[in-house]
Amino acid sequence: MDKFVKNLHEHAVWDWPLRLFHWVLTILVLNQFATAKISGNAMDFHIMGGYLIFTILLFRIGWGFAGSQNSLFTNFIQPLTEVKRYLYETIVSKQRKIYYGHNPVGGWASITMLFALSLQTITGLLSDDQIMFSGPLAHRFSENIVSAATTFHSANAWLIIVMIFFHIFAIFSYLILHKNNLINRMINGGHMPFRANLKHTKNLSVRAVVVFIVSLIILLMMLYLA
Repeated sequence: MDKFVKNLHEHAVWDWPLRLFHWVLTILVLNQFATAKISGNAMDFHIMGGYLIFTILLFRIGWGFAGSQNSLFTNFIQPLTEVKRYLYETIVSKQRKIYYGHNPVGGWASITMLFALSLQTITGLLSDDQIMFSGPLAHRFSENIVSAATTFHSANAWLIIVMIFFHIFAIFSYLILHKNNLINRMINGGHMPFRANLKHTKNLSVRAVVVFIVSLIILLMMLYLA
């Protein structure tokens, strides 16, 4: 037992770059839906929001390889057999294993959301509504591709809304049924003692700045070449 305790370290379940990404993304997604609904001059803010989402999604992809333990893709993308086992234990046997980061279902849900948002951003860059909005890359592709991207961009927004609804539903289910406040964890990091890989906690801020700068450079290069 003493050896086990010595191997435990007090760490944030979610590191600060990941938490910042989460809340900035939340604000930007709300901005995208609001400006798309208002339309008109608000589309200028929609375009700017799209660029910012593109940048922070690139950051999140990079952080999936350079972040702390629970931010790494390799640590929360579980095999489908593990997903089935988790669902069985949760629904049938009522036995819940404690996960300090994403559970198997939550991990895949996060990946799906990132994928949907990435597709939304990419198709936004190619979209052209023939009225007042044209993505920066629309002129580089054929009319058929631009039309398909525009249609997908509009339809995929509804899928993202559904995914957000289930995300919120899961958060409040954990709060009500299991007394587990996931919102607080995403604000303060949810410090808990667990066996984290210490190498992933070193120079965290430096790594975050580097990954963000690289993401920003990719955006600027894309806009320059467009």
